[in-house]
Amino acid sequence: FSSIEGLPNDSKSAYKMLRGRGIAGGKDGLVEKNCLASYTHLHFAQDPRLAKNFVRACELYKFFEAGA
Repeated sequence: FSSIEGLPNDSKSAYKMLRGRGIAGGKDGLVEKNCLASYTHLHFAQDPRLAKNFVRACELYKFFEAGA
């Protein structure tokens, strides 16, 4: 197992753990802007909206980067 040292107090977590400890206080996943960092494995078959939203986020990123 691993741990994070020096985690800033203003860090934003992505979700509350139903099992396990998460990063801190039963919460896991770090969010910064549109980036999610996590040890938790996500499975797109769990909810088809996950894949659709991911692809849409990629399309939006490409659109805004091209216009920048």
